[in-house]
Amino acid sequence: MLVRDLDDESRGRATRMFRGGDWGAVNLKISGGGPACVIVAFDPNPQPVVGKVRETHPLADNSRTITAKEMTRKLLKATLPKDEAYNPLHSTDNSHQAWTAIRQLLPDEEPKLRAKVADLRQSSAAAAATAAAGAVQHLTPYGSVARAELVDWRGGTAVRKTYGPDGIETMEHDIAVINELGPSCPEIPKLLERGPDWIVVEYVEGDVPDPGWPWPLPFWAIRQLSAFVKTCVAKGFDPVGLRPRDNVILTSSGIRVVGFDTWQRCDPGTRPERCQGLAGAADRAAGPFVYDPWPMQWFPSTALGLRSFLYDPPALQRIKQAVHLGPRYARWVGRDVGRRLKRLARRIGRRALPERVRSVLRGVAYGR
Repeated sequence: MLVRDLDDESRGRATRMFRGGDWGAVNLKISGGGPACVIVAFDPNPQPVVGKVRETHPLADNSRTITAKEMTRKLLKATLPKDEAYNPLHSTDNSHQAWTAIRQLLPDEEPKLRAKVADLRQSSAAAAATAAAGAVQHLTPYGSVARAELVDWRGGTAVRKTYGPDGIETMEHDIAVINELGPSCPEIPKLLERGPDWIVVEYVEGDVPDPGWPWPLPFWAIRQLSAFVKTCVAKGFDPVGLRPRDNVILTSSGIRVVGFDTWQRCDPGTRPERCQGLAGAADRAAGPFVYDPWPMQWFPSTALGLRSFLYDPPALQRIKQAVHLGPRYARWVGRDVGRRLKRLARRIGRRALPERVRSVLRGVAYGR
């Protein structure tokens, strides 16, 4: 909604009033420095804070705020050398704190922001009412700009995505991806119907389980995914943000791919290994905030290097997978055995040692 750089006076005020104990390096070697700018955003679909997150953030009123903050921090740490990582941002815990910060740092903007929020709440409520009509199940994933609902559709089920006023451009983008790639890519769900602010697409239910870490995706799925990415790029679409574990559905008839919000148009002549969906930002000199998706998302799911994933024949891919997976499985087994031994030692200790002895040992361990 709003991004503003802070002047010297506002920086000093923010340092004194908001999370002053956390502006330094804390548990990192480098400090991110004091507050430099303020970002104001509105979330029309806040999620409750529960479980362990509630224990560590007792004042929070939206778990998505916490997730966004932590993901941003992880992204920066993943793109910088370990000794250069720093904490890039802090967030308010709840809407009351947010309005307090706005009042202190952006007093002239507060009336306009409150009016904007009121309009967004009204349009969001209308979109929610439309989306809820006839819905069987709520499906909206984290970070989506549209509300997704499983609905009854002509004797079966389909997915209806309803977009708010700020999401119409994204809707048109999704329709373009489906229409232009659909004829060449059976992995793309079919568009069944569209309206002024909604679309209905084919519902795909995975009937092949994801093996999960430390195992990669099934080999047949990796081969099909490689061909799919090459086709997308050749048709002028860069699958930016495509995550094999999140956006790829495994079915008995092959993979299906969902979630095109962050895809971008590209030159059809782009080499697949250079597309941003696989290799990250094309301009490596653009700055330190360069996210390389291959080691973070693709290698754990494929156990292959980028060029091997795209170009090697199946037999060679199998050999390279074996080379990568051997050490991975060994580490996983070692960690699993270690965890089991620790649990066993704790159980034995609880049974064999009196509580008084255990209390003394705990005191020694913590230096008391």
